Amino acid sequence: MSLSVNHRLAGFVVLASLILILTGCAGAPTAPQPPANPTVIIVQYVTQVVATVTPAPPSPPTTAPTPKVLTAGGFDPYSVEPYYPIYDCAMASRLHVGDVAFVASGADSLNIHVSRNVGFAPVVRKLTPGELLYITEEATCNRNGLVWGVVADADFANGFVLEGNGENYWLLPFGETFDQEELRDLKKTP
Repeated sequence: MSLSVNHRLAGFVVLASLILILTGCAGAPTAPQPPANPTVIIVQYVTQVVATVTPAPPSPPTTAPTPKVLTAGGFDPYSVEPYYPIYDCAMASRLHVGDVAFVASGADSLNIHVSRNVGFAPVVRKLTPGELLYITEEATCNRNGLVWGVVADADFANGFVLEGNGENYWLLPFGETFDQEELRDLKKTP
């Protein structure tokens, strides 16, 4: 029994000391605090971006005449097996140099451009759906798709066209090929 009395006595002593400590803290005078004066430091960095834009020479886009044919004798352009013409480029194609291609419907804003940088290059002219193009130069991989060198059948406009964006294709095989030397001769005759 003396052990339980000792435990009770020890518990009472601990409880009493906690009460005394708490009452002593509550009644103790507090030292006056100095007034808080917040200091704000503003650091300003000045940066300047200088960009110069060299405007492209203005060239009024023209529209081609309405094409006469849309496909070659019932040819299915989707029957041509897609392939990847450029290593390390995720864009597939159905076109090859020497193919005749046509502008698919839904490609209302497709243009022939002066250079392969079709996002920024000046426009030679607007293409119309159904129009025939000769694929004359190998494709290059653009971040938006494959860009082919072409010559328009209607007026021999020469330039570069975006084939598609990986999901939609605006240039499709027509089902015919052409002889590049024959095309050069046609371009020379007025």
